[in-house]
Amino acid sequence: MANFLKCIKKTENLFLVICLLFGILFTLITPPFMVSDENSHMAKMYNFTEGSINFQKLTLPQTGKTFAVTYLPDSLLHIITEYGPMPFDRNIKANSDDIKSFLKLPLNKNEKSVHFYFVPTYPVFSYMPGVVILFFLKLFNVNPLVMMYILRLSSLLTYMGLTYFAIKITPVKKWLFFIYRIRV
Repeated sequence: MANFLKCIKKTENLFLVICLLFGILFTLITPPFMVSDENSHMAKMYNFTEGSINFQKLTLPQTGKTFAVTYLPDSLLHIITEYGPMPFDRNIKANSDDIKSFLKLPLNKNEKSVHFYFVPTYPVFSYMPGVVILFFLKLFNVNPLVMMYILRLSSLLTYMGLTYFAIKITPVKKWLFFIYRIRV
């Protein structure tokens, strides 16, 4: 216990403990695709694992409007469609039975449908840790919902690592930097 207390006296170590504790808690209790643009980020990463860094253009004949699209497995689209409206309507609630049923959905990489993508401008390099992980998850046909939670955890760990080293190498006012990063 004394070693633990001595260890967390360093600002960067305390940041890791607090961030890991609350990060994992929020990662697990936040329902699927309830984080802003989470479905778009997952679609973008999935597209990268398919070997494409650009989205296809689809023009709807009825309206003449052009959209950026990608093709995602139907099982992933089913989860995204189910939870997509929730962040915008407080009356729709996540159901634990639905989440349990989604855990049984196979990936079925070959059964795909169109997914409209509304934010196609993020750079490729910012997704690299998640893309590498997603590539291997696809190889093993991991359930799409499990993929999403693993990608959330990888984002948390990437954030923690980058912030830990930033606090560690900051020569002055580490506590101000620590407090700002915890607040974000």
